[in-house]
Amino acid sequence: MGKISEASQLLATCSCGGCRVKLNKTPQQRFFCHCTICQKVYDKPFADATITLARNVEVLTPDTITYTRHKAPPVLDRGTCQECNDPVVGFLKMAALPKLAFMPVAVLPNLAALPAASRHIHYATRISDIRDDLPKADGELASFVALIPDIVRVIAKSG
Repeated sequence: MGKISEASQLLATCSCGGCRVKLNKTPQQRFFCHCTICQKVYDKPFADATITLARNVEVLTPDTITYTRHKAPPVLDRGTCQECNDPVVGFLKMAALPKLAFMPVAVLPNLAALPAASRHIHYATRISDIRDDLPKADGELASFVALIPDIVRVIAKSG
């Protein structure tokens, strides 16, 4: 998954089309999050999300997105559409690391180009069991630690 040509840049949109986000590079990692915040924000049993560097993301309609922090650091600024309430993009800045962007798969075009999911996090708060061979991490710390290899791969692939 490399740089996307100018003509084929990914344009992510919410279901009502009010929010538009351009990606200059296909997200490099993907995971499923079962935390209660994602369940509430996504209005689904879990979030299917991707990770990329924030510098690969350009919010084209910043006035249509509301960012919310649902808990203490590390803080994910979750952006949702002001009209339809769909999650559109989230940003996370941790000390000494580049700023990351989290994009819901539901807003991305060309799903075939996306990476396969690597893991489930916050699995202890799942609504129902998921039968697959992906690793499943429970709890806040274990889920954060489980995402570290994915974050490292995103940073390593940026160079």
